[in-house]
Amino acid sequence: MRWATVRVHVTAEDLNSAHAQMRLRARARADSEIKQLRVAQAVAYRDQLRTDPTLVLAQLLLESPETVNADTVKIVPIVAEQVAMFAPGAAWVQTAHLLEEWYGKLKPDAKQFVIGRLCTALTEFEGEAAAERLKEIHGLPSPGAERPS
Repeated sequence: MRWATVRVHVTAEDLNSAHAQMRLRARARADSEIKQLRVAQAVAYRDQLRTDPTLVLAQLLLESPETVNADTVKIVPIVAEQVAMFAPGAAWVQTAHLLEEWYGKLKPDAKQFVIGRLCTALTEFEGEAAAERLKEIHGLPSPGAERPS
């Protein structure tokens, strides 16, 4: 036998039931794909926020500028801190934040002393370039540089 013909006879009710099941399966697959896409988008957004939490404010300004007010601007640093806590290397982000708070309360001469000590520590561990950059940022003279008169 080279070929055969098969005919299946079903009731209209069974046919409708089979079509309904096929539609349900297709809808379930589509819903699953949409959920996976949303998760992927959320992960991508989270990763972007880890690198630049101010994106929250930018997104708000783009999507609904009328909702941005002084309270919104105040909450962005709080959101940034919360996002940073879950970022890879978050301990360093939190450490930098704590140091910033503490350093900001110091007197100018104490600030200069702290920066000098940090620069010393950096140069002891082959961080001469970082030490020079730190001095530039804080306006400290480099060794051998003439002080302005």
